[in-house]
Amino acid sequence: MIEDYMTKDSLSVAVKADVAEEMKKWYGAFGWTLTEEQPDKVYIDLVHMKFTRPHKIENKDRLQLLQVRFEMMLNLISRTKRRVNLLTALLCTGMFLLGAAIIGCGVALALWASGTVFYVVCGMVIVAAGVLFWVLSAFVCAQTHDYYTDKYSVYDDVLKENIHSVVAEAASLTGYGADS
Repeated sequence: MIEDYMTKDSLSVAVKADVAEEMKKWYGAFGWTLTEEQPDKVYIDLVHMKFTRPHKIENKDRLQLLQVRFEMMLNLISRTKRRVNLLTALLCTGMFLLGAAIIGCGVALALWASGTVFYVVCGMVIVAAGVLFWVLSAFVCAQTHDYYTDKYSVYDDVLKENIHSVVAEAASLTGYGADS
């Protein structure tokens, strides 16, 4: 078993199921051969893959550097996708809570007023303002999501171009003939 560590390197990755085929090609460009693939037991959209490659290969240092760059760019892409949803969720949650507070104040003013029509009408106006705030919040949240999606898609496009160039260089070093 110890001899296996001296002759082969191994790599285990978990990737989204929708990019699994692409990942096989990309890791193949770095000289890795898929040895095992299985779906995650808990998350249906994850696939676990195990790769091996010979321990002694030509251009190993350069391939490892390229692989680190490749994986960093993949992580940045996933981070930007998470950031879009996080920023939108934070904004929507804050606006929802603020609208709920406005509606709560209006209801409190209308119900617990000392019976004068002025306070009841003011309470209903505040409730209507809170509902209008919610409607406007939905529009603002959708616009914010679109804005951040557009903003981060520019970063994603640049990162994807860089990934393709890194994979192409690795493929040229290993002689792998895959499309990057």
